[in-house]
Amino acid sequence: MTNPDADDAGHGRQVQDAHVVWRRIFLSRDWDALPELLADDVTYHSPADPMPLRGKDAFVASLQQSFGLFEDFEYAREFAGDDGHVLEFRGRVGELPTLGGALIGAAVFILVLRRKQAEDAGKPRFSVSDLVPYCLLLLLVLVTRLISPVRQAVGDLTLSWSLEGGYEGTFQPFYHPGTLLFLTLFLSALFTGRGRFLPGAVSAAMRRLFPVSVALLVMLALSRLMVHADMIASLAAAAAGVGQAWPLLAPYVGVLGTFITGSATSSNILFTEFQVSTAHSVDVPPAILVAAHGFGLAIGNIVAPHNIIAGSATVGLIGREGEALASTLRPCLIYAAIGG
Repeated sequence: MTNPDADDAGHGRQVQDAHVVWRRIFLSRDWDALPELLADDVTYHSPADPMPLRGKDAFVASLQQSFGLFEDFEYAREFAGDDGHVLEFRGRVGELPTLGGALIGAAVFILVLRRKQAEDAGKPRFSVSDLVPYCLLLLLVLVTRLISPVRQAVGDLTLSWSLEGGYEGTFQPFYHPGTLLFLTLFLSALFTGRGRFLPGAVSAAMRRLFPVSVALLVMLALSRLMVHADMIASLAAAAAGVGQAWPLLAPYVGVLGTFITGSATSSNILFTEFQVSTAHSVDVPPAILVAAHGFGLAIGNIVAPHNIIAGSATVGLIGREGEALASTLRPCLIYAAIGG
């Protein structure tokens, strides 16, 4: 195995690993080392790619890995070293980018909606208590992810199961975001003095939940069937036959994965390795295709049947899911084309 700090015979200069340069920048505050990340004698070894990247490709891949893909605390420590507090923080709060993006998107949506309805709107009403659920949810996420004793305590209880065929799963009930949502519901009712409305609200929600649950279970069963029957992999492999034009279509694989599975995470698990393999076959940096895939799977959420069914139930549009899909399909395809 080649030492990343050994002399490169082709360049006559010392080869550096991008990881080492990042450590110098963050741990030693050596900001003058930033330009070195773009040098041709800097390499990056991706966990998913055995071939080292160089120069700008190494910089893009290492930047993405450092700040966009750390979901595992131990891997963040391995990358940053024992004193890598900056990346350690990023490794612990994998949900925050999603939460932050959703809040920014919601703020923009509200501003646009208020502008379009300004003439018909009555006198606006605002109460600080309306923000309590969101603040509580954010607080619970931060506490359970950032405070080590709490994080360890809520993660200790793990439920696991296994089925015939080698299928198994685990569940941490006190660490799961769904549990935090339920806890936020009851705490918000308590803190805002609206507890008397809680039984009626829960009853109404449960009545609407049954038909939605049936549809979601059917879609989930269909998606898992397609996964285990290798149908999705076959579709993606056939799409790779377009050759050099593949980078333009890479986001659509992300859209397809999210559409079928209803989950950006599941789409990532299914197709990231495929995108890396395709990148090698069409001579494109893997980081570019993986980034395009990530763009596509995020956009695919607006056409995922799971999300449409749940959203329609939330706003009282049960039975009109087809209309919702028709209205979101065109923007989804346009956004994916832009991403390509």
